[in-house]
Amino acid sequence: MINISGSGISGKGYPELVVNGMFSAWTDDDPDGWTDEGEEPGVKEISEVGDGEGYGGSGKGCCNFYSNAPDVTIAMLNAVSITTLIVGRTYRVSVRVVRMVNGGLDGLYFYEYNHTQWETKILALEKIYTWTFVATHTDMRIRIRNKTVAANVTIDNVSVKLEAA
Repeated sequence: MINISGSGISGKGYPELVVNGMFSAWTDDDPDGWTDEGEEPGVKEISEVGDGEGYGGSGKGCCNFYSNAPDVTIAMLNAVSITTLIVGRTYRVSVRVVRMVNGGLDGLYFYEYNHTQWETKILALEKIYTWTFVATHTDMRIRIRNKTVAANVTIDNVSVKLEAA
C-alpha cells in the first residue's frame, strides 16, 4: 500500500530510522551507512555533490546516481537494515529528488528481512516524494537503484519515521 501525499513530511517527534539519509557523512566516495553495490568510473557511479548539482558536481551533502547508457545497472545502495519497525503501524517515507538532468530512478525499494521486495516507488521528477506504508515485518532494508535508462539524478533526505498513532 503506497499513498502519495503532497502535504509534507510528518512523523515529527519520532526518531529517524534511516542511517545518514541526509548524505552528510561520507568515507572515501561512499555515503556512510550505505553499501555501494559496484561502480565503474565514467559508466556507473555514485558520488557526493551539492544541492542542485548533477554528475561531476563538487559540492557536499547530496547523493548523485550516474549511468551513461540505458540498461546499465547503476551502482546501487543498500541502507543498513532497519530492525525497529512495529508490525501493523504506519510509517512515513520521504525522499527529495534534488536534480534530474536526464533519466530517472527505477525506484526506492523496500525489502523485508529475506530480501523479498514489498514496496516500490518510482522517482522521475524533481520534487519531494512522500508516502506511507503499513509495516508487515519488523526488519526492512532500503535499496535505491536505476537500471532501465541513462541517468544523472541527485537525491537527498531519505527518511523513514513512525507516524502518530
